[in-house]
Amino acid sequence: MARPRTPKIDIPRIVQAALELADERGDFTLGEIATRLSVHASSLYHHVAGREEVLEHMRAWFAARIELPAMDVGTWDLAMTALARSYRAAFKQHPGSVRLLAAAPVHDAATLAAFESIAELLVGAGFDDRDVVPLMMSLDNFVLGSALEPLGDDLYSTDPSAHPTLSRSVAATRGPDRPQDRAFELGLQSLVSGYRALLEHPTEPATVHD
Repeated sequence: MARPRTPKIDIPRIVQAALELADERGDFTLGEIATRLSVHASSLYHHVAGREEVLEHMRAWFAARIELPAMDVGTWDLAMTALARSYRAAFKQHPGSVRLLAAAPVHDAATLAAFESIAELLVGAGFDDRDVVPLMMSLDNFVLGSALEPLGDDLYSTDPSAHPTLSRSVAATRGPDRPQDRAFELGLQSLVSGYRALLEHPTEPATVHD
């Protein structure tokens, strides 16, 4: 019998199954991926060494969909703003992967290359080396959190008699513009403004004691 021209299992199919499972239940196992692809679990090991490698391929999937702005065009703050918007748009496609990837170390070459470009942008703008990673982490945390949107716009169950100010504010958000998108843009503006202030007036980082 001739072998099928299109393989039943490959890296893109493994990644797609993992993304779907993460959206459905927040996690995945290799056994669950195999079941979804209708193959034996042992077949996966011809393509990936284990779960951690699947996570790296998932990270690469997102990295390929994030548009890095031309770092040598415009100003650093405009570049970071464009990057954040593209980053959020990519993760909104599969928000179930946020928790998994946020907790996993970065080894994927494409993602590391992207972070290198961002680090070069920040250092070139004048930020101190010691601030570069914290700045990237704060942007990362904000964007990934923004990708985890509530299922609907009715986030607050208010009683106008008990919560008059909040009820009025909730009513004011109803319209063509989604409050989640406005929240993201407001937060992004504040974050970039904070970066700009740090660049103009460097300060010693605050020490947090447990």
